[in-house]
Amino acid sequence: MVRSWLNASYAKGSLIIDPLGANPMAALEAAREGFRVFFSRNNPILWLILEVMALSPEKESIKTAVNQLLISRIGEETLESHIKSLYATPCAGCGCMIQPIGFIWKKDSELPHSRIYSCPNCGDEGKRNISQHDIEIISGIGISGLHRKRAFQRVLQGGEYEQESIETALDCYLPRAIYTVMTIVNTLDRLSMEKEQKRILLAALLTVFDEASSLWHWPEKKHRHLILNIPSQFIEKNLWLSLENIPETWLNNGDPVPVSYWPNMPPQGGGICFYNRRLLDEKNFFSGLSADAAVCVFPRPNQAFWTLSALWSGWLWGKKGVHPMRSALARRRYDWYWFAQAIQATMEDVYTLPGLEKKMFGIFPQAAANYYLGLLLGAGCSGFHYSGSAFRESRDTIQIHWREAGSKEIQNSPDWQMVISDYLSIRGEPAPFNDILLQGINAFASGIDKDTDLDKFDDGLFKQIQEKISSLLHSEHFAVSFPSSSAGGSLWWLTDPSGSAKPLSERVEIQIRDFLNFSENSSLYDIDRQICEKFPGPATPSRELVISCLESYSDTSINTPSYYSLRREDLPESRQKDLDELKEILTQCGKKFGMRVMKNELYVTWQGIKGDIVYSYVFSIESPKLETLQSARTGARVVNVMVFPGSRSGLFKYRMRNDPRLSAAAEDGWHFLKFRYLRRMAARDNLTLSMWEELLDGDPPLWDSPTQIQLL
Repeated sequence: MVRSWLNASYAKGSLIIDPLGANPMAALEAAREGFRVFFSRNNPILWLILEVMALSPEKESIKTAVNQLLISRIGEETLESHIKSLYATPCAGCGCMIQPIGFIWKKDSELPHSRIYSCPNCGDEGKRNISQHDIEIISGIGISGLHRKRAFQRVLQGGEYEQESIETALDCYLPRAIYTVMTIVNTLDRLSMEKEQKRILLAALLTVFDEASSLWHWPEKKHRHLILNIPSQFIEKNLWLSLENIPETWLNNGDPVPVSYWPNMPPQGGGICFYNRRLLDEKNFFSGLSADAAVCVFPRPNQAFWTLSALWSGWLWGKKGVHPMRSALARRRYDWYWFAQAIQATMEDVYTLPGLEKKMFGIFPQAAANYYLGLLLGAGCSGFHYSGSAFRESRDTIQIHWREAGSKEIQNSPDWQMVISDYLSIRGEPAPFNDILLQGINAFASGIDKDTDLDKFDDGLFKQIQEKISSLLHSEHFAVSFPSSSAGGSLWWLTDPSGSAKPLSERVEIQIRDFLNFSENSSLYDIDRQICEKFPGPATPSRELVISCLESYSDTSINTPSYYSLRREDLPESRQKDLDELKEILTQCGKKFGMRVMKNELYVTWQGIKGDIVYSYVFSIESPKLETLQSARTGARVVNVMVFPGSRSGLFKYRMRNDPRLSAAAEDGWHFLKFRYLRRMAARDNLTLSMWEELLDGDPPLWDSPTQIQLL
């Protein structure tokens, strides 16, 4: 995302500033693309991660760094042997001592209730009860609090509230985990290594610190740790395996990126320069340079990560490492209004930089509507004017653009009814409340500029916007709701949809088909980028829709599985041949059944000789359209049949699932006949009209969730 925006807007070598320094990957992406990135050193942990990722160390270098630690002596044994002994467990099948994946605990229990392993000797694997050996190891470690005290003292700066935050973080580590981590840290303190190797090792140990916590759900599930809350059941991971897997975890196949520290500039060909945020107060920070834009990944307030960052900084560097993160220990509650204030404080410094174009590109992952309001409000009050955004609910990420506002662009409070109407009309489809709410927040942000006083708003603003939009949607003269099984709740649509665009899903389908027709072997990345450029802002389609369309129209090659081409049968000439053939088949069948047959380019109609029954066959080479289904012929003896390619079946069912209007129209007396099934029906021997009627619904559209194609 960052790469695409920068390449579309700026020349290689342009100077980009990231004042938050919240996402190493974004800075690395920009630098590898040839841009010079100023990255703020706000969080020592993120700073370390970016330093090492920019080095792009080879696997052997990572192994060497870790091995220097592991061969260190702990009494009469090596650190490797010592850590292995802490986690070794006897196999229930053969009795051999093996390294388990981990131990399963219930929250607040004194012992784990089971262990997970795969024995390399006898093949026994799965979840097994803990052994007496496991109990003895855990009990032996648990009798001493010396290591927890050391873990605490390396972080403590002072202040009762900070102490409570550190204790809360340490509560997320079991005694064995703290003992192991502190044993590693103590060994690290007396280890003599080359500077680069030491940096690689420090970064690698972050993996161990992370996996040592008790925040990992069991059974495993995707979960972001936003607060320090131990799950009701969790896995204590084997930290020896964490150490053993470090070379694979940290392997980075990208090219190395030059790294410098202010005032040393990165090379013109691209690189990263670390700076302290306080330097922004100096008027000569960009002396003689023209900074082009700000690029930020805005992190959602995350108590867990920020507190753990302070903890890990203390473990790695002692008290001096904790100093930049002290504010994380002094605060536990981060509401959307605090977020707005924090964003304003940071971005005001950036906005006033000499020579900086007032442009900014932002990515907001883990987007929640209230924090999104805080982000736009804070950025707007700092001077950056909101100019557009794109959101994909399934990916939980918003892209935002800001620039300097023109004198006539700032408006008063938005016309909320018009905001909702315009958004739904642009998409041409019902939408969930959260999507509509985000558009309302966008409209509100358009009226914010650097002269807006943030203090005139309070933390009730978000609720006010929510209630205003909800009130309008519940007005029967303005909107109508449809029940939905999706997580977003009901879908909302306009009572009077006149002037609305055609359904977005139909427009995207046609665009993808045409793109594939003129572009062979296109990557998912290129196709998705083209579609997003064609349907920007509020019209941005979901990734799932794009993939459903690709699966409906494209083939991938065995040699190039990530590239897509239009199927031969979907070439325009092939589909025209299908239509001609099938219309002729229906013509002959109708005559055979004693019907009067009429046809044109898209219809074949059978009518009984006495006019008592009418079969209306409608052809489509795309998935069935809403307007077509809603304009079905009516009458007691009318049979409406949609004839379409079977390869559109999955896409059609996906669209019905996401548009209740389409589902309702499809269920209103329609029959669906696939091209292939029509051919098979017509080829049956001794075919009669009554047999035809029995067979008509024999191959209904089926749907499976589209495969999540990997973007390589």
